[in-house]
Amino acid sequence: MAPKEFAVLAFLMENATKGDIEASIRAVEKFAGSNQWLKVMGGRKSRLLADCVLPHDRIVEFGTYIGFSSLVLVRRQRQLQGRGRVITCEADPAFAFVARQVLAWAGGGPGGGPGGG
Repeated sequence: MAPKEFAVLAFLMENATKGDIEASIRAVEKFAGSNQWLKVMGGRKSRLLADCVLPHDRIVEFGTYIGFSSLVLVRRQRQLQGRGRVITCEADPAFAFVARQVLAWAGGGPGGGPGGG
């Protein structure tokens, strides 16, 4: 069971428009800043991560947690108008479920355009 992670998902769905990756990232950062600590790379760390992405990178992330870093990577791929991909893995079934929902809500999952997948 992952009550905090499910709370993030509920907060996201209440505070970000479906398919809006920017609003989704902001909602997760807002939750992390005002509710409970989350192990996500927000602020300067997410900018550092995004700055490492090149347009055609194929990125594999191990330990997606709730999918926040994946959203940052997919957003950067789209900003660069690249044809790369972000593939992410999570061993914990509850976290994987939440991450799939977060990515789908934000438009960053499979079929969500370049970068997703």
